[in-house]
Amino acid sequence: MGRLSDDERRRAHALTDSVRPALIRLARHRRYYALLALVCLGVYCLLPTSRPKPPPLWSLDDGVGVGAVPLVNFIVIHKAGSWYGFGWPVTMEYLVASVRRQPQAIAMTIIERAEPENCSVDIQYAIRDTRNIQYVCMPESDFWAEHVRYLCDHWGGCGQQQRQEMHGDLMLMGDMIEAHATFPIVHGYVFRDYVHPRAAFWGWTDTDLAFGDFAQTFPYDLALDYDVVAASAPGGSGPELIMAHGHFTLVRNRASTAEAMMRFPAVATYAGFENVTLHEPMDEGPISSFLVRDPGIDFLQFDGLHTMRYLGFGAAGVLELPPALVVGERPAIPAPAFAQLDRALPDPYPASFTDCGVETAVEVHAGDAVPFPSPWLWFPPQFANWHHTAPGPPAADWTRYVFKRNGQWTQRFEPPRYIEHGPLKGARSWLYVHWQEVKKRHNELTDESYFKGIAEHPMPRVAIMDDATGVLGLDATTEPAFWLPRITEDCDPLGCVPPGQLTPTKTEKYTAWRAADAAKRERFYAAKRKRHGW
Repeated sequence: MGRLSDDERRRAHALTDSVRPALIRLARHRRYYALLALVCLGVYCLLPTSRPKPPPLWSLDDGVGVGAVPLVNFIVIHKAGSWYGFGWPVTMEYLVASVRRQPQAIAMTIIERAEPENCSVDIQYAIRDTRNIQYVCMPESDFWAEHVRYLCDHWGGCGQQQRQEMHGDLMLMGDMIEAHATFPIVHGYVFRDYVHPRAAFWGWTDTDLAFGDFAQTFPYDLALDYDVVAASAPGGSGPELIMAHGHFTLVRNRASTAEAMMRFPAVATYAGFENVTLHEPMDEGPISSFLVRDPGIDFLQFDGLHTMRYLGFGAAGVLELPPALVVGERPAIPAPAFAQLDRALPDPYPASFTDCGVETAVEVHAGDAVPFPSPWLWFPPQFANWHHTAPGPPAADWTRYVFKRNGQWTQRFEPPRYIEHGPLKGARSWLYVHWQEVKKRHNELTDESYFKGIAEHPMPRVAIMDDATGVLGLDATTEPAFWLPRITEDCDPLGCVPPGQLTPTKTEKYTAWRAADAAKRERFYAAKRKRHGW
């Protein structure tokens, strides 16, 4: 190639000088657009505004919910160690068995908040070959991102900064002691892809319980007419709370009820979410208060919870056994009674309401002047709702229903239904048993407890439990599979230890947990103060 002449060289320099600014501007813009693309991609990965629809957990061909009764789908949220070191309860096998027996009535979705390497192998093994229980392991960040997506979609959209702030708030809430209970009122909508398509109800429940025979105990003939159905323990005379308990609450799976649930102030608007206190999303008190006080939400509460007193558990469900059947200091039952506990009960009971029922109007009280002593009331008193009641006529064992229809409250008592014939004559079926107190004997703060021994034995065909004597496992009536006698322990609200040891709330571990939790709460409110100038 020949050399350029002086004239050609001058023209080339002039052309280069004329396009150099444009080339520089283009390079700068390219760097800017590349940086912007990387930032947007990073934000999208952290908090995507949309996501591919997850593969379905359930199928209409799975045989779940096929029968004469409406299907209920419980959503169980679990984070190991989130409440004073509690993990999966030692009675988890009993819960799984009680659900597995009733695929026509119950579905359960277990969502564990854990990174993939920490997903519970034990739970996945426990529910193997169980068609009506499904398990999802979801990283903590993804779990809360699902909440952000749903709420922002419900509100008609959020800015990216709002999404990031919401996600940060929820991550802080989720790392606190009560994290397992956060926002249960929206779980059926946030995780709607994990609710069985046949479900007439979705709901929340604890894992430290076991279900009885729904066909014998759940008021199907009433429940479909209500937005919310909650179970409670039988009460006596005097004040009684009206609540959607954390251990058993069902929500009607329909559009009108979803619209009503989203009136809950903490989720109704972005402003409501921003002004939330830590009690509102986490505690059953504020959620119950909303459900009870909103006149547009029809609410049913009924006696369905049994404690560990003369308890029989087996294929027949959860039964309160007559004291005469439980012989001696160690429970022992005759072979015919064992055989009946070991098989499903016959046809379900008839309608919930009978001609013998007694119905009265009831006045529901709300506010600070609560007639319950502290610390019996475990949430702020302004969220309490209660009514005064007398024992059911003509005896205290009558089943009580308290319900709100079109804003009007009614109370009704119905005679109890005992088994009238056979070896279990005098026994009574209950919807579920909740090991509310005995669960406190098997957490990280307790060194020893007789109840922990349940985990050391395979679940028996029949279990007889009595909180005054102990736990008996039976695979036959000749020799017990195991016997765990009640022992003397020192207890406080969080658990029991051998006599002379520090009770849980006096330990250094408990003190450290409370201090760490207080620091997290301060960070939560500090972020709010910074954003809003509180």
